[in-house]
Amino acid sequence: QWLLFADESELATAVLQQLQQLDQTVTTVYAGDHFQVVNQHQIIINRRDPNDYVRLLQHTGTVQKIVHLWSVTAVAETSCFFSLLYLTQALEKAGNTDPLRLGIVTTGSANVSGTDRVVPEKALLLGACRVIPQES
Repeated sequence: QWLLFADESELATAVLQQLQQLDQTVTTVYAGDHFQVVNQHQIIINRRDPNDYVRLLQHTGTVQKIVHLWSVTAVAETSCFFSLLYLTQALEKAGNTDPLRLGIVTTGSANVSGTDRVVPEKALLLGACRVIPQES
């Protein structure tokens, strides 16, 4: 069971298509105004509402792999960081003890080429990536 936090980007579409080609069960999560189950494989949540992340995990049940793509095209805002925080808190509340893989994909968190624009709000994600595995 995969959770894919996606937007309308080409990258999100490509990741979803690749997983589907591999016959993986994927629930795609999109940002919106409120929690809404669109269909069996698509859910909309309010990225700023911690309760929507809890509802998401209650609806999907146990997940084994999560890919978080919301910080790839998102504008420079702290919601990228808080989305990850709320997801981590919801995972803790769910009490899942099974192994879980969490992949976080972002842009603008580091100056790779020497001319890249760094978005400080997205750079916060690096710290979260280091701390999340240490949480019990």
